[in-house]
Amino acid sequence: MHPQSPYNYPIAAIVGSTPLPPQGPLVLPGKYEVRLKAGEQVIRQALEVKVDPRVAAARHELQSSLELQLKISALLGKNFDGYQQAKEMRARLGELMKHPKEDPIAVAASALDAKVAALAGEATPILETPKTASFMAVNDTLTALMALVDGADFAPSEESFAAYRRICKGLNEALAAWQELKRKDAAALSTLLGKSNLTELPNVPDLAGDAACVN
Repeated sequence: MHPQSPYNYPIAAIVGSTPLPPQGPLVLPGKYEVRLKAGEQVIRQALEVKVDPRVAAARHELQSSLELQLKISALLGKNFDGYQQAKEMRARLGELMKHPKEDPIAVAASALDAKVAALAGEATPILETPKTASFMAVNDTLTALMALVDGADFAPSEESFAAYRRICKGLNEALAAWQELKRKDAAALSTLLGKSNLTELPNVPDLAGDAACVN
């Protein structure tokens, strides 16, 4: 793990007992009910979440922070789905690339793998600018933004909202590029595989972008 990765344990972490952050949005102060279901039995326990007495933020500020964190979490989910699809396709392409180098299938698989690899991307240290627009770059910037918003005891700044909109737009562009790659390049390779009586590339669900990036 790079020392400047957005995935780092806090300084007070306990080995084996501290989960890797970010863990997700924190609920607002209030009364809740925790439910544990085991078979047909449901156990309920009342729970009250109280605000840290050192925090002076108004409830509407905490609400604003929660709403932005939920949006970031939703984008992380969409981005993860895209990355997983790319990862699974690369695994299949890796098998096809084992064919003799002069085999048209190996040549086509290698060319497609390079495009998929670029779109999947690589982890980017938070102090550096991503080299390409990719799923990994979106993940790292979203994770860093989540940590920033989650770590503040006040409403998110306009810069945070602007960053969210910018990253959301970048994710939409990455998803659109992925859909186009599947529709053209992957389909062309599947046709070639079919003509050679080989198993075609698996069909994967389409991934729509987020139409609410401007909000």
